Amino acid sequence: MIALFKKNLPVPAVYAFDEDRDHLVGGAWTLQEYIQGCPLNQALRKLSLEDRRDAFRQLSKCMLQVFDVQLPRIGSLEIVGNVEGIRNLSESDLDIRVGKMVTLKGLQNPFIVGPPKDCGPWDDVRDWLKSVAEGCMNYEPDPAKPLPPIDQAYLERVKRIIDETPDILLGGSLSVSGPWARDMWSLHNVIAVIQDEKVIKLHFLDFEGMQSVPAFVRGQAPFLPGVPDEWLKLLLDFLLEHPGFRHAYEQGRTARHLLNLAENADIPGGGDARIKAFLDGEWDDEATLAG
Repeated sequence: MIALFKKNLPVPAVYAFDEDRDHLVGGAWTLQEYIQGCPLNQALRKLSLEDRRDAFRQLSKCMLQVFDVQLPRIGSLEIVGNVEGIRNLSESDLDIRVGKMVTLKGLQNPFIVGPPKDCGPWDDVRDWLKSVAEGCMNYEPDPAKPLPPIDQAYLERVKRIIDETPDILLGGSLSVSGPWARDMWSLHNVIAVIQDEKVIKLHFLDFEGMQSVPAFVRGQAPFLPGVPDEWLKLLLDFLLEHPGFRHAYEQGRTARHLLNLAENADIPGGGDARIKAFLDGEWDDEATLAG
């Protein structure tokens, strides 16, 4: 979807889409551009230290290119209207908007029987955070396997903290939404084009479950599975050269903690300790993102 919305990003072109209403394939499918190259996690093993450093520099530039994409609200991109039968969607004039948030979180649970209660979209950061705290993005569980009841008094305390958090910590450029997917930067999803034993271009695949979320969420330090800490530190240093990312990273820490607090509002017990840790600023700087 991001390839159709922002056509200058290094992602595959999309030629066709089919919902598979006749059940010939087994699910909705797309026909996309074939990208030559190899996964970056494989390419890095063959590079010198200097060329590996340059590859991470290129990776940071692509990440920042996506970070700079601005979307009008919190949710996920969707196409308005029917696209079946259209050839070469990437060159078509499509009506794309931010609609309900796509969520993949919890799909491995065998007791899911229904969709989430409320998938948005949201125009206001606080409304989204309170929706996360209320578990609106959680899939409907099997009545035979009920979840533990939510402590309503604790939930109201979390929502009150959300309301009382100063605008300076949630608003302004920190609240500007943009694209994010849980594993969008995993190196096996990054295709490297190699020439003369150097990475000359990168492409990104698999933005499955992409969401539009505030900059304070997207301004996290990158965590890439299988990448050593020293290379993650180098990648973060490259990202922090961008003033907008630096601001989201440094000034968005409290908001990320608040999202973390909201995500854990339905966990039985330990609520007082979680709130105290939040108020004392003792949380790890991470937000797992509901959905």
